[in-house]
Amino acid sequence: MRSYNSAAVHILDFLLASALLFGMPGYALLRGCLTGQTSVDKRKRYRKSIAVIAIFLMFLFVDWVSGSRGFAQLGLAAPTTDSAIAGFLVALFVPGIVFLALIAKSNVQKAAQPGGQADTILPQSRDELRSFVVFAIVAGFGWEVLYRGFLLFCLSPIIGLVPSVAASSIAYGLSHGCKTVTQTMGSLVSALLFTTGYAATGSLWWLIILHIALPLVSMLALSRIKRQLSPTD
Repeated sequence: MRSYNSAAVHILDFLLASALLFGMPGYALLRGCLTGQTSVDKRKRYRKSIAVIAIFLMFLFVDWVSGSRGFAQLGLAAPTTDSAIAGFLVALFVPGIVFLALIAKSNVQKAAQPGGQADTILPQSRDELRSFVVFAIVAGFGWEVLYRGFLLFCLSPIIGLVPSVAASSIAYGLSHGCKTVTQTMGSLVSALLFTTGYAATGSLWWLIILHIALPLVSMLALSRIKRQLSPTD
């Protein structure tokens, strides 16, 4: 596991960390569980998420520059270690495996059901597609920097690395909102895997690539499924 040097946590760190640890999960759970609202307009949902991430990143940039810190402390240094290079190999192979798994016969049958993945996740128009691609790129970079790089930098000197990994993973997993037990557990487990991957390698770049690639690969797979399910003349 990666070791972290102690660093003074000032007020901007505290505010941003609080928003990520408590504000985002609290809002997502409140909105999903209590109000039961879901965003029907996918393009609006993508753009709203992009705006939120951009605001957080701008806040982080001000925080980082005001503290005269290097961006290597966020895990954005050049990936030169063996573990970081191994991470890049993972980022190359995992999306292909996910694509093959998604187009498996069992998943095609699930997607054929009303309200399946092809209906609820896949962009249905060119405008939605463009917004989705931008969202995937911004989210892949932004959430990795914020929930992995920043939170571990702030929390590790205070509570230790392992509790920091757990706290970051739980907060990010719950920020996806109130879902079924299976979906919630999936979000928590994937968040734990990503955060552990960063703690083990000290590099975010391979995780950023993976985070961007997975939704895009899923989109391509679901597009193929949809074409298979479409009636032919």
